[in-house]
Amino acid sequence: MSTRKLIALALGCALVILLAGGIQLVLLSNSDTQRVEALSPGQSVRAGDLQVTVVSTATTDGTARISASLAGPGDLKKAAEEGFHVRARQEDLLVIPEQSSCQQIGTRVACELVFDTGTTNLSDAVVVFKGAKASWSLAAA
Repeated sequence: MSTRKLIALALGCALVILLAGGIQLVLLSNSDTQRVEALSPGQSVRAGDLQVTVVSTATTDGTARISASLAGPGDLKKAAEEGFHVRARQEDLLVIPEQSSCQQIGTRVACELVFDTGTTNLSDAVVVFKGAKASWSLAAA
């Protein structure tokens, strides 16, 4: 192949790459980004059919305690134990069922959930509930 053909081929490849990059930028600019609302303990949010409230948060050596309530249809105790988790440093800390308790009365449940934090830095930790577009600050407790 001659040098001119190689240069033309390289320029053609460069144009294809630029076109693909431009298309990707257009796709990214049109995509809807999900906003997550930052809440303080005591504030509520809807997650599907459920009304979710983190009443209070506390941290002690190696654990985080979350007092929360759910209102709505279904097995609320299971929804609370599976839905709540603490997110710290891109790590999800799950509830310790043996140390947690929930009491359901009708369509409402009140829970005391305990999370094993170990040595995880909780300075930017948040409490999240699966399906809710909100998080509650753990550090503000």
